[in-house]
This record gives sequence, structure tokens and C-alpha cells, in this order.
Amino acid sequence: MSGYLPAIGGKEIEPLEAVDRALGSPVEIREWPELLRRVIWRDESGAELWVHLEGGAPHTTTVVFRGSGRVTGRLAGYSAPKDGPMNGLMMLLAVEPELAPRLVLDLAEFGDAPSQITAGRRVSVGVSGLLKEGQLFAERAAYLAACSKRGGEPPAAALLPVGLRLQGDQPVASLVGTIDQLEKRQNSLTGEPFLVLMVEWEGRKLEVAASPTDLRGIPPTPGAYLAGQVWLVGYDLNYATVVPADPAALPVQPGTVAAFAGWNGYLQLLQVTQVDSMPAGGIVVHMRIFGELFDSLEALQQHHGDRQIAVPHLPLDAGALLDSDFQPLGMAELVGVDEEAHQNWRAAYDRHEAGAFAIPLDQVMTWLANMQAAQAPQPEEEPAGEMIT
Repeated sequence: MSGYLPAIGGKEIEPLEAVDRALGSPVEIREWPELLRRVIWRDESGAELWVHLEGGAPHTTTVVFRGSGRVTGRLAGYSAPKDGPMNGLMMLLAVEPELAPRLVLDLAEFGDAPSQITAGRRVSVGVSGLLKEGQLFAERAAYLAACSKRGGEPPAAALLPVGLRLQGDQPVASLVGTIDQLEKRQNSLTGEPFLVLMVEWEGRKLEVAASPTDLRGIPPTPGAYLAGQVWLVGYDLNYATVVPADPAALPVQPGTVAAFAGWNGYLQLLQVTQVDSMPAGGIVVHMRIFGELFDSLEALQQHHGDRQIAVPHLPLDAGALLDSDFQPLGMAELVGVDEEAHQNWRAAYDRHEAGAFAIPLDQVMTWLANMQAAQAPQPEEEPAGEMIT
């Protein structure tokens, strides 16, 4: 991503020179298996450069501006890029505050994230933009006039939707909005200045780092209207859901019966059978899953008769449970619990031979259904013969 160096004050310096300077003055070094390392340089301006080394030689770089913006959302997944093993993309859904229906970010710590953060969970991540190019107008009306211009010279800016629009599954976005705040900063690695723009549209804001020379039109000032292209970056990825240290503070306890969004979106019932505080840290909630499927909570509550147990024992990480769509309905007596399965799991866990599911319940049920389908015996094909008429 050395092409985005200008946005953090790297317009005049050669990219390889910037890499050499970062390697000579690292703030942090992260080791990785197989001779892979990350050398990280950053300063108080928010400018940040990650140099990914392979066998001691620079392989790829990730340019970051560490701003003040942060969002939470459900992690849809990761996508490793083709140009290196340690920087990649992530996609968020149901983002709060809402910036776009989905948010694709170039994640600085991609090399760590897949092993530490599970897809499907609610996460919190810093987010900012690196300006690729932009045009400034005195106000939105001037921007709209340029868009509607007909004949003669082409319009000064293409007709773009107002706000943040993602381009496919990449972190490239069209950004159109008003500059609410503007600050000039300096990159101490290169000695070059850059701008920090707070761009606002429809009550939403994104902090963007920009080279002054990549902005055409009027001089950048608060109140100016920006139409540009940005590269979205993410940093400091963490789980958004806080798990209490005390198991007693969980909203479920042994005996709790809860409805949850299960297989194929149908509602199912679970009952908590045990809550374990693990020696290595964290909480595991043990449960059994009932087999009946319902299309509404009303249908579930009207069901009478014995319930069938589909999964007699399921260990689930407490954070994954809290990230699941579930609703406690009350308490019920624990009868016919598979205690042996729990004891066997605990013994295997102590031997480091077992763990707990760390994905939300709907994904657990989909995984179990797929495993069951894969293990089911396939019907034998009948031998070919003559057709009898």
C-alpha cells in the first residue's frame, strides 16, 4: 500500500526510502512464525507504517492513519490479499455508527486477527480513510452544479451518491460530504505535512488523512464540500462484547431455558446445564439443544409435550453466546442431563485436547448440520438395467 504514503505525509519521499527509515526507527516489532515479522513505525500525528518482512527482507507495507473514529459490527469474514501473507481485508456488517451497509477495511494486524478473532462475533475496530484524490467545492450547491453541468467542458466531478459508497469487496470508497474540521499535521519520519479532515454527511463522520496536493479546487477549509476517493483502513481490532469476570453476572445460569436463532434462521430452544470458569481464563457455558424448530416465538411458546434433544452437550465460549441472538425465557429443572459428556469434555480440555465453540449459536448449528450431512451414509446407486414398459 505504498501508493497511499502521500496521505500520511509521504508525497515527496521515495517509498523504499520511507521503508528504510521505518526499519531504522521502529516503535514496535511483532514476530510471527516462519521468519515473518512486522516492523511498525508510528508517531503522534497518527501516521503509521507497517513493514512486513519475510526472511528479513521487506515484502509488503500497510499504510495506516490512526484517527479517533471507531465502529462496532458483526465480523463477516477475512480475505487474504494476493500480495502478501500478513496484511489483508475484513468485512463488517451491521456497523454502528452506520457508515455503510457493509464496511470493508484494510486491516493492519491481519496476520494476528484470524487466529484471535472469530468471524460471526461482534467486534470493535478503529477506522479511518486515506485520500487517493479529491475535489473541493465552496458548498454542496457548487458540487451539485458541477455534477449537472451539460455541454462544453466535462463536469468538474462525477455524479456520486452523497455519503460513503463502497466499491465491490474492496476498501475503496467514494466519499462525498462537508469538511467539519481540518487540522495540519507533520510526519516525523518524512518531515512532510499532511491534512486531517473530518468529513460529515447526513450525521455521519469519517476521519481522513490527505496530502494537500491531492486536493483540487478551492483551498481546504472547514465548510468546504469534498468529493473524493478514499482507501479505508482498520486497526486495533477487538471483541466488542464484554464478558463479565464473574460467571454469576452472565444473563444465563444452569437451568436457564432460552430461545435462539438456530439452524436456517428458525427458532430453537436451549437449556444451560453448566457454567465453567476456566483456569486459563474465560467462561464456558455448557448447554443442550432441543430439536424442534419454530418460525416465531409465539409458536414456540404454544408448543406442548415432550421435547426432543438434538445436541445433548454443547460447550460454547461465553463471549460467543453473548454475541448470539437469544432470549432467556425462564428456568426449568435439569432432568436427564448428560453429565458424562461434560466430564469427558473437561478431562479432554485439561489435556489440551478439546476446546469450546467460539462462534455464535446460529453458526454452530449450521456447522453441526453440515457435519451430520457429511457423515450420513449415501444411498447406493441401483445397477443400470433395461427399462420395463
